Amino acid sequence: MTKKELRKISIQFRTLSSQMLKIDSEEERVHIIAFYNFITETAFIHDYIEECHQHDYDFEEVFKRLGYHEKLVLPSDQRELIDFEYQLMKYIVEGKRWLFSLGQHYSSSNKYADMITAFMRKVIEPFVVALRSYLELNLIDADDVVDGTKEPEGISVFLSYCQKDTGIANEIDNRLGAILPDIIKISRDIRDVEYHQSFKQFMQSIQDHDFVIMLISDHYLKSRNCMFEVLESIKDVRYQDRILYIVLNDEDKKYLVDPCDESIAANVYSNEGQMKYTLYWQQQEKELLDQIARIGDPVQSTNQIKELKVVRRIQLELPDFLDFIKEYNGWTLSKHISDGFNSMCRFMNLDEEDIGNKASEPVTAHPPTNLALLTLVEHAENDMSEVSKTILLRAFNARSEIEVKDTIVGYHVSFGKGEDIYPTDKKMREDIEDAIRQLEGMSLIKRDNSNNGTVYLLTKTGYQVGEKMVVNAMLD
Repeated sequence: MTKKELRKISIQFRTLSSQMLKIDSEEERVHIIAFYNFITETAFIHDYIEECHQHDYDFEEVFKRLGYHEKLVLPSDQRELIDFEYQLMKYIVEGKRWLFSLGQHYSSSNKYADMITAFMRKVIEPFVVALRSYLELNLIDADDVVDGTKEPEGISVFLSYCQKDTGIANEIDNRLGAILPDIIKISRDIRDVEYHQSFKQFMQSIQDHDFVIMLISDHYLKSRNCMFEVLESIKDVRYQDRILYIVLNDEDKKYLVDPCDESIAANVYSNEGQMKYTLYWQQQEKELLDQIARIGDPVQSTNQIKELKVVRRIQLELPDFLDFIKEYNGWTLSKHISDGFNSMCRFMNLDEEDIGNKASEPVTAHPPTNLALLTLVEHAENDMSEVSKTILLRAFNARSEIEVKDTIVGYHVSFGKGEDIYPTDKKMREDIEDAIRQLEGMSLIKRDNSNNGTVYLLTKTGYQVGEKMVVNAMLD
């Protein structure tokens, strides 16, 4: 197995194990199941677990024999520990005991959440560490060669941006891909997150990329998801050496597929500008506190309380981040383009031989929006969920707007003459809501603000993508 293959396994392992170790409720048992299924279905890991197998444990009997205040005694040998813990995880996955009952002797607290947290940290985490050590040691020893051909290592880059700046993100993706087609691999949320995959789970993987390009705009600094990405990135003590900042100004609006009148400039270079973002997040905190107060019952306001924690964390980290961006004095996109991205490539330790002559080619010979538009139209169908495709096609075929309604007859999406979609259950409604967000994020539809935000219009790109989908269907 090559380093590249092992690295992919390692990234999935760390993501799933991180999700699992953070659980504190019975409802989150699904993360244990996901991790267990992954290590069971991944041959490289499961083969090692099988090698470690020595004894069959009957955990019903194990727990019966435990005294009231006794805890599980974990084996000290790593292979024995892996054998013991894997069978324990199977027992947990089968749902034969409540999670809090497993953890009641691992915490002095009488709260179920604390019991589960303590159990995961004291019992399950050693298993995760043991398997992670095995993966990392094999990664060090792995060969880079497949059938005598050296596998190119490449550079992995995570492109962090706000969905409203998708057109500009496309421009960066296209130009860097053209300059460094065999060297750089760019990951980004729209293209790389599978439908229904947790954005939080994917964002946590950014720490496993070689570099992060942050597209800092006014939208970005007011986006909860984007600010989460910032906080994840700066966990690495070497983040200043891994992150490239592109700080947008209003001149960069010309690279948007559908240029807007509102400012996109990140106001980070003045105290007044920075204060605007401080006040914005203070307002977000106030609104959440008001919601919690109106609900009254802490149990019923769990989502608001969790969101409040995130917002307060953003408030805590924001001043230092804004000061750093100010001192960094990042280039605008226009300046990077005029430079042929040479400065950015040097930052990523690429020499002239890696870049070749492509960086100095006249990349502005064609309007940048055309390049981004053609690429988006070409690949949009592959990037969309099935529900997104259905909604876009109905709107295109009806040549109508998309109206989201929540009336006495229920929630539904209208496309004009008899083309309404009525969700049959909660899951389908969530799928539709996700699809609307995805289409808007891809700049295929945009809100008509004159209708209280419930009506969406196809953009020029949306019409072109719809037309291409119809042609493809006819050819098939």
